[in-house]
Amino acid sequence: MASLQSQIFDLIQESQYWSKDALRAYQESQLSQLIAHARATVPFYRHRLDGLFRSDGSIDWSRWHDLPVLTRSDLRDHGAELCTSAPPPGHGEIRNSMTSGSSGTPVHLRQNLLFLQATNVAGRRFALWAGITPEMTFATLAAYFPRHLDETVNVHELPAQSTLPGRGRRLVVRRTLPPAALLDLLAAEGVEALGGNVNLIEIMARENARRAQPVRLAAVMFYGVQVHEAQIRTIANSFGARCFDTYSAEETGRIASQCAPGSAYHINAEQMLVEVVDSSNRSVAPGQEGRILVTPFLLTAQPLIRYELGDLAVAGEACSCGRSLPTIARLTGRQDPLFLDAGGRAIFPHFDHELIIEALHCQAYQLAQTAPLAVEVRYIPGSTAPAAPGLAAIRAMILKVMPEQTTVTFMAVEGLPDHTGRKIQRIVREFSPAGTQ
Repeated sequence: MASLQSQIFDLIQESQYWSKDALRAYQESQLSQLIAHARATVPFYRHRLDGLFRSDGSIDWSRWHDLPVLTRSDLRDHGAELCTSAPPPGHGEIRNSMTSGSSGTPVHLRQNLLFLQATNVAGRRFALWAGITPEMTFATLAAYFPRHLDETVNVHELPAQSTLPGRGRRLVVRRTLPPAALLDLLAAEGVEALGGNVNLIEIMARENARRAQPVRLAAVMFYGVQVHEAQIRTIANSFGARCFDTYSAEETGRIASQCAPGSAYHINAEQMLVEVVDSSNRSVAPGQEGRILVTPFLLTAQPLIRYELGDLAVAGEACSCGRSLPTIARLTGRQDPLFLDAGGRAIFPHFDHELIIEALHCQAYQLAQTAPLAVEVRYIPGSTAPAAPGLAAIRAMILKVMPEQTTVTFMAVEGLPDHTGRKIQRIVREFSPAGTQ
């Protein structure tokens, strides 16, 4: 697979500058192969894709938007039917995985090795966009720390990457360490760039700002959850780093990344089709908001065709950087779980991050809906205790979103719960609607 990874890397380094017509032709070729495979070997798709074909058996791409959307519920309820009975030759062994459950009930996944290798290569391209070169030491606060290592081992060095040879090191750090210990480790290992969950890195940044000799970094990359401008400012000021956000999902791999701080997100279009669609499941125009659908080309173990992630985004324009890859202008709603009222109706938990941080004087916080009419505000205290007017302002803000009977409680904690052991979420719902598991 090493030589194949190099080939994939060389391809995507070249193809990011292809013309729109060349990229579209490549995508249609990849989609054609995936569709043929799904119809022939995946029970769920045996007739689901029939409307895409003309009477002579050729594909009519103008009908693509008429294909039904695949939902998370479909994946949860029909996971076995979505699995292939005949993996394509060369696509590698099939591995079992599952989503974190941060945006709902976890779902089981089956992913083939070629898909996993390709999405890792895409991540290396994203790192290069962020100026993280093979000559740098890059540490990841990964969701998974190697299980075979002793509990006393807190950093693991990955083998040299065949696609990006260089003297730099790639480290995986045990992210459950206290913030001060994580900073000590970064300093001891000479880490120059960092990647991980923005909420954890924000906690580290606030701790770093209090150090006599703060850790300095060239670049920070975020993955996994919604990123807010106030967090970026805190992290950039603390570490002196350029900050880049990336967009990915357990189910679909690496989707998009910024090529410059605050820029649009370039879509990983050689490995997937990403659509921003309206209520009719048709693509919106640049500048308009819509739901995100993703179709990974190389995920053949359990094909996801027009899979809805549950995220919202604004479709983007061409970027001035010269790359021709399509863009997402900004992510407007990203896998934060919905709150629910007593009747099970959705409530969008949009709150003012800066107001909460300033009122609590905290390092970090989490809003947890623990029952239909109960919200718990958990926070890691800062040097100053929150004052009553600040708490009242937070309570009033929450009650503008939640039913007026909702109780709001505040709890100082030493650390925020790491839900499902995978990511620290700022917004969590800790109960299921009636009638679900």
